[in-house]
Amino acid sequence: MTVLDLCAAPGNKTAQVIAAGGRVIAADQSFRRLADVPGDRIVLDATKPLPLKAKFDRILIDAPVPAPER
Repeated sequence: MTVLDLCAAPGNKTAQVIAAGGRVIAADQSFRRLADVPGDRIVLDATKPLPLKAKFDRILIDAPVPAPER
């Protein structure tokens, strides 16, 4: 199984997929946040289309919720 993990840091979901035998491309907006994430990594910030031509069996996104305005 090939998985694209968006908002991948700190890497728990990525590590679980790899442990189950999957191949993961982990993406986050900061390379610093991706430093300890296992697997293939790419920095993305959602302002441009994905630069990937691969097809994925699954796409995971665990996007942070913005703080409410005060």
